[in-house]
Order: sequence, then C-alpha cells, then structure tokens
Amino acid sequence: MKKIIFFCHSNYLSSEEIFDSHWSLTFEFLNNFFGSDYEVLRHSLYRGGQSRIYEKGVSGKYVIIPLIGKFPDIFRYFLEVGINIVYLLLRIFSKKRLLVIAIDPLSCLAGVILKKIGFNLHVIFITPDFARERFRNKFLNWAYLAIDKFCTKNCDLNYCSSLAVIDYKKEIYADLDLSNKLVHYPNVPAKWQVAKCLGTEKVSHRLVYVGIISSQINFKNLFDILFELERVYANLNLVIVGDGDKRGELELYIKEHDIKNVFLKGNLAHEDTLKEIAKAEIGIALYEGNLNYDEFRDSCKIREYQALGAIPLASYVAKANVDEMRKYKSGILIDDKTDIKEEIKKIFDNTEYKISLINNCKYNYKIYEDKFDKFYEVINKI
Repeated sequence: MKKIIFFCHSNYLSSEEIFDSHWSLTFEFLNNFFGSDYEVLRHSLYRGGQSRIYEKGVSGKYVIIPLIGKFPDIFRYFLEVGINIVYLLLRIFSKKRLLVIAIDPLSCLAGVILKKIGFNLHVIFITPDFARERFRNKFLNWAYLAIDKFCTKNCDLNYCSSLAVIDYKKEIYADLDLSNKLVHYPNVPAKWQVAKCLGTEKVSHRLVYVGIISSQINFKNLFDILFELERVYANLNLVIVGDGDKRGELELYIKEHDIKNVFLKGNLAHEDTLKEIAKAEIGIALYEGNLNYDEFRDSCKIREYQALGAIPLASYVAKANVDEMRKYKSGILIDDKTDIKEEIKKIFDNTEYKISLINNCKYNYKIYEDKFDKFYEVINKI
C-alpha cells in the first residue's frame, strides 16, 4: 500500500484557532478511508502561525517545526516548499511508495518538482479556490499562476471544485494537454457526515450562517431584516458559526443594539457545525463578492446547506452553485432588487413551497454524493 502524504495550509495563527474550509474534501475523506494511516504537513496561511507534522493522521499528535512562521511571507513560502521537499525525500529514501495529495499550488509544488526530476511518486493536486488575481502584488500573482501551471502540467490529476475553473484552465493553459487531467470535485459534504445528521429536528424560524466573519457578508443589513421579521415571527433566530476579523465588531454591534436572537457560536468541530446546519430552515450565503476567489467560488457551505435541508439564501457570487440553483430550483437567489424579507416570509409561510425547495436541495446534493467513493477508487488505481 502506498503512503499518503497530505500538504496544505490552514487558516490559523495559534494552536487554538483553526478553520479549515475544505475539511470534507480532505481530512474527512482521509480519516474515513485511511484512518490514521496518512501523514500531514500543515503550514499556517499567515505569518506568526505554526508549521506542523502529523505522522498518524490529522487527529493524532503533531510536532511543531520551529521559527518558520516568524519569517516574512515570501521567505516563508520558500522555506515551506524546501521543508516539504526534504520531508518527501526522507520518505522516498526510506523506500516508501508515495502518493502526495496537496491543496493549492504552493503546497503542491514540492511533489511535482520531485516528480518532474524523476523521483517515483504520484501527485494529486486539489484546486478548491482558484483566482485570476490571488495577490494584489503583480509579481506574486504572476508567480502564483506560473506555479499553478507547473503543478497542473506535472501532477497526475488536478481535482477542481468548479467546472468554471476547469474551463478557464483549458483556456489559459491551451498549450498543455489537459484532456485526461482535470476532474470535477465539488465542495460537497461526505455522505457519512450527512447520514449522522439525518432526522435532526428543524428549529422553527431558524437561520444559520457558517463561514468566516468578515466583510464578505453584510451582517448589519441582515440584522435589520431580522429585526423587522421578528415582529411577525417571535421565535425567529440566527445562529452564526465561525470566526474572523469582524467578530469583535459584530459582538459590539449586537451588544449595543441589544439583539437577543443572534447567537455567535465561534468555530465548532465540523460534525457540530453540520448539526447546527441541520437544525436550521434557511442557510445564509449572501456573499458580497469582494474576495479574490469569488469568481470561481464553489461554496462548501451552500452544498452543506442543501444536503441538510437548510434552504440557501444566496447572492449571485458563487457561480458554480448559482448555475445549479437555477437548474434545480435548489435555493433562493438574491440580487439588489430582491426583497430578502419577503423571500424569507414566503419560505416560512408556505409549507408546500418550503418542502419543495428542501427536496430540490437534497436532490442537488445527491448528484455528487458518490464523489468521495470515486476519489478513493482513483487512489487505489494509482
């Protein structure tokens, strides 16, 4: 059996603050099919964080690589790639057959470099948040696209969360033969995760938002809408799961305006997050569209909302999801002209309409629920 090495970056600065938005695609998949029989090298997205080695799965103990997080970003990137290369070479020289799975170009680079120069290993490159302009700095953005092209060319397979990314890569990398390399791998929750939450009783008039608390969501506008709706539905409430740079500001706003029906849960374990979604009738995905990867966004949260029957209330930002919501009528799409308050009332007041939307949401999810089984089959064939 080949040894799986997983490289990634995580959204954390300290040991307590971790938010992995692609948990289902990676750790949940690995834990389910391989238990603790895989290794992880995980770096922080941000300066000041930690670099960690997990030798028996992400749920096991880890060793911290000192000092890496203290370096300025560009130097840190070089160091991280160097560490990943050394780590792989040590495993190769110990005669292990290696399969590298990596999220995004920087994490993938070490594996494809060694593969390119002739070392015997396989590389699966996962692209969940591609962007035309990942960085505002022109040089860094050029480097990002150059590394992405190198990884796309030299990996064994490139799993992309959005069909729009696949189409765009075929366009900008037209000189590469990508006919058998690009695979659609949407941000769906795993079916065994969903199964644990089936039968969860819905809480009447509950909304949920899961994600980073930042400027990508206009929370204050949402709170104003909830204030108006509270006059009609006395038990109306919103649960917010996640953390981010705007959390303190949000807490202060809630306190100053004496808002009683909004509950900030912070970061939760993924299973607990799904349980919160399962209790809700509506899932909030009103993205503002101000993030660099919004153009190709395939929203994991929208797909989790759909799988667990929390009807997505979504803006037109996440194109992959928008196309499907239009096709399958599996959510409510909101633009500047839409009266959000009336759309929420329509769901709450019309049981037949609500049930129809929930059924459409679950059907939309069912289309992709076998993606993890197919990924496992691919790994076994490599």
